[in-house]
Amino acid sequence: MSRLLVCADESSWHYRDLARANRGRFQLLAGDLSDLFGAIHSRDACTSSGPFTIGIQPGQPLSIDAALIRGLPVGSLQQVVLRMDLLSTWERAGVAVINAAKTMECAVDKYLSLVRLSAAKLPVPLTIACQNLKQATQAWEQFTGDVVLKPLFGSEGRGLMRFQSLAEAKPRLLELEQQQQVIYLQQYIDHPGWDLRLLVIGNQVFGMRRAGQDNWRNNASLGAEIDYYRPTDAETAMAFEATAAIGAVVAGVDLIYSRCGQPFVLEVNGAPGWRYLSRTTQLDIADLVLAEVQNQIQIRSALV
Repeated sequence: MSRLLVCADESSWHYRDLARANRGRFQLLAGDLSDLFGAIHSRDACTSSGPFTIGIQPGQPLSIDAALIRGLPVGSLQQVVLRMDLLSTWERAGVAVINAAKTMECAVDKYLSLVRLSAAKLPVPLTIACQNLKQATQAWEQFTGDVVLKPLFGSEGRGLMRFQSLAEAKPRLLELEQQQQVIYLQQYIDHPGWDLRLLVIGNQVFGMRRAGQDNWRNNASLGAEIDYYRPTDAETAMAFEATAAIGAVVAGVDLIYSRCGQPFVLEVNGAPGWRYLSRTTQLDIADLVLAEVQNQIQIRSALV
């Protein structure tokens, strides 16, 4: 039986949903990326598992066939880099990591992911990332209408601020400069009050429509009204192209339309949730995710 590490807390909703849908196909393990350690053995002291071992407790290697990443824990730069190194080590050893370390690095970085999306000729909003107030002040002149200030890292609409003028935004921009934070500015898309979350699982796409309730951010976690949505062929193609641009296997793609009907890809989430989508579509999304994990293990095995 294949061993699958779900990088999430055992008490989390997504782990419990995967355990429900598992039905004995995997030996499921739960573990946080922040608990992992790596060991590099000397040539004359290699273990049966090879020159590298990864585990949760020193001396106890963690042997797995696949790892499903449910999020990247907050940590120092060194801690985050080590976690990506450990995932990459697993990949080199033939473990199916979903999504791969390089994919997660790209997805969590809003600027890098938008660079990849733009390079793939997908429509994205005007976005400017800078490092000080002077640059931000000059950049502001390129925007028309409202501007959204976003954290470089983040999800579910947390930390987003919308400004109508530079004067209104300046205190926050100065604060970010003093904290040596990136100033990430994006054109606000005047939309009809809703957007789309498209969940890509391998070669399948599922959709839901999110309408903000007295909130310009259409996030389910912020109380948006959720409805089932069947994506058009064009939207499905954009979802696949966006997912391919960052190298993801399972991803959430956020699409929004301007009032004149122009679509924009806002971001790609490399560790998407499916709680609201499962309720809306009445589909067993966890079962589909586990089926894709099996598929990725088979693909990896064929390459070895």
